Amino acid sequence: MRRGYTKRAYLDLVGRIREEIPGVTFSSDFIVGFCGETEEEFQETLKLVEEVKYEMAFNFMYSLREKTKAHRTLVDDVPQTVKKERLRRLNEVYDRGRLEKLDAMVGNTEVVLVEKMSDKGQWTGRTDGNIRITIDGNLPNDQTIQKGDFVKVNITGRARGTPLSIATI
Repeated sequence: MRRGYTKRAYLDLVGRIREEIPGVTFSSDFIVGFCGETEEEFQETLKLVEEVKYEMAFNFMYSLREKTKAHRTLVDDVPQTVKKERLRRLNEVYDRGRLEKLDAMVGNTEVVLVEKMSDKGQWTGRTDGNIRITIDGNLPNDQTIQKGDFVKVNITGRARGTPLSIATI
């Protein structure tokens, strides 16, 4: 897909960024089943996702889009069944790494931008790394929380089976 860098250069950059900015989060987009993608190439993608442990990723199966160079010049030769299986495997690896990173946040203090009240009557918001947080508790001195507030919270856990983190004020 005409990347102007190598996998090693990318991983070195990720390492340097994590060294300089502890707690930084990474996101990316991944397309599986691009024209001519081999199983070996797909395995390299899995290894990358496993190593980086993205907090957010948008994963898709490749499909030809009209009016693109690929549509005019390439053959979509990866069967749909292979694409679906690769997407399932990619999502598995991504989810495992993401949950590991979220679990590592437990015990940290984060600043959260309050977004809305949940259906269960709890405030939800996001960290500066775009991690969704449910906030339990109230501000000191009976202050109220409002949409748009920044609040300092302690990450106390992660809801079972979900990427949602739980925090207290």
